[in-house]
Amino acid sequence: MFIWLIFSTLFCGCWDTENKVEDRIKETVLVNQIKPLKVDIERFENDLFAIKSETFTNDTSKLLKKYGNFFDLFCTQIIRLGNRKDPIFKQNLLHFLENPDVNELYKEVKKQFPNVNELQEEAGIAFGRYQAAFPDSSIPQIYTMMSALNYNIAIADSSLAIGLDMYLGESFKFYKWRQFEKYKIEKMRKNLIMSDMLRGFCLATFEMKAMQQDLISWMIYHGKILYLTQQLIPEETKENILSYSSAHLKWCETHESEIWAHFIDQKIFFNSDFKLRTAYINDGPFTNGFPKESPARIGVWLGFEIVNSYMFKHPNVTLPQLMNNQNLHQIFNQSGYKPNKK
Repeated sequence: MFIWLIFSTLFCGCWDTENKVEDRIKETVLVNQIKPLKVDIERFENDLFAIKSETFTNDTSKLLKKYGNFFDLFCTQIIRLGNRKDPIFKQNLLHFLENPDVNELYKEVKKQFPNVNELQEEAGIAFGRYQAAFPDSSIPQIYTMMSALNYNIAIADSSLAIGLDMYLGESFKFYKWRQFEKYKIEKMRKNLIMSDMLRGFCLATFEMKAMQQDLISWMIYHGKILYLTQQLIPEETKENILSYSSAHLKWCETHESEIWAHFIDQKIFFNSDFKLRTAYINDGPFTNGFPKESPARIGVWLGFEIVNSYMFKHPNVTLPQLMNNQNLHQIFNQSGYKPNKK
């Protein structure tokens, strides 16, 4: 299985004080009692760019031994150079490694990420919380990579790769040269790596399996993913969990009752139209049907609010019970979510 995520891919609702949500987080993940895991993040991009023409066979053999199937996946699906058994594979890979633009991009990655010590520590804490909640679970091997501006996060089997070149900051010149849209460039910053990585891990681990395929089911599904992500990094800001700006989060909080009324008045919660789902779930500059000041993915934001309301009203529900519950309509109906009119 190969899952690729391009994220360029809160608690304001129906209770009395926002502190209650933070209390619920502490009860669920036992923040102060979790033993961090030892996580070693391998720098795949450094080993890749160490390949030399004169020692190509030996160098690629070492990569295969160290990184297993991820090396093949990287070449065939991430930078799309073809199968390593193809006669022209050596030529293709060396051409990629010697490309001036690719080398400048790699140089910037090395400059901004001389080490990943802080990321390793944060990942160890987050996955320690995950294993405490899901004791029989396995933790992926984490790699960093230079994806040639293709992917933020790539997940395959037991591997999770972070495209560091997708987190070089809004002012990095290559992003404009590549003609990325503004809303994507705004999310290409270091402080989103952990939330992107964990959200990607949760999406891969807990796939959508509900029989219902209507809009509200997808909203609740993504709300569960965000809820679990928040539980794993409760110290993270609400904006970063959602990949929203402060202004976008504030807009949702201010217009919460209008957002709710929009879905009720349009009678679209139980509509299974694919185009309708993508309009409210997928990324973009804003959400269609709302003002241009709105953020994209308002359906995901509302699903997150509903799941938060459900978990607050059902404090005995564990994280495994929540994530394994495929009756998404039940979560919706039992959430008690209804924002106050402003």
